[in-house]
Amino acid sequence: VGAENSMPMVWENMVESVFGTGKHKKYQPAASWTLISEKKVEKEPLILDSIRWDTNDKGQKICTVIDAKYYRPGNLPTTTDVNKQITYAEWVRKQDGVQDPNEIQNIFILPAHLKNSVARYEGYATMGILEDKTKPYHKVHAISVDTLTLMDWYLRGNTSRVSEIVRLRKGSI
Repeated sequence: VGAENSMPMVWENMVESVFGTGKHKKYQPAASWTLISEKKVEKEPLILDSIRWDTNDKGQKICTVIDAKYYRPGNLPTTTDVNKQITYAEWVRKQDGVQDPNEIQNIFILPAHLKNSVARYEGYATMGILEDKTKPYHKVHAISVDTLTLMDWYLRGNTSRVSEIVRLRKGSI
C-alpha cells in the first residue's frame, strides 16, 4: 500500500525534473476571503506541478503549464483537474503579463507502457462553460509518456525531447 500511495509523488517529481523549470512555485493562485467583519482570510494556494518556457520556430515564447497525473491506463483526469489547469494558465497569464494567449498551453502528462514510442497524444479536455476558443489554454491536452523512458531520462538528466513532446497534438513519437 505504501508504494502505491507514493508513486503519484514520484511521478510528479520525475515530470518536474525532466519537463519543468523549477519555477512552478511562483504560480500558486489562492482564494482570499473578505468576511463581513472585514477580516481578510487567505486560504491555501493551489499547487502547480510544473511549468516550462520554450521558443517556437517563429521565435515566440511558449509557456506550458503541466500537471503530472499518475493514473492507471484508461483513467483520465477529473473535471476538477481540468478546471484547475485552466485556472493555473489564467494565473500565469496574469502574473507574467502575457497578452497573447497563444503563448500559453495546458497539458497533462500521464504514465503509459508504450512499446514503440516515448509519447502518445491522447486528446484534450475542455470545461464547456469556461471554454473560450480564443484561449488555447482552455483546452487541456493529455499526453502519455512511457514510464520507463521517463525514468531513464530522469536518471540521465535528459531533456532533449521535451519541447517536441509538449507540442504533440496527434499520434505518437
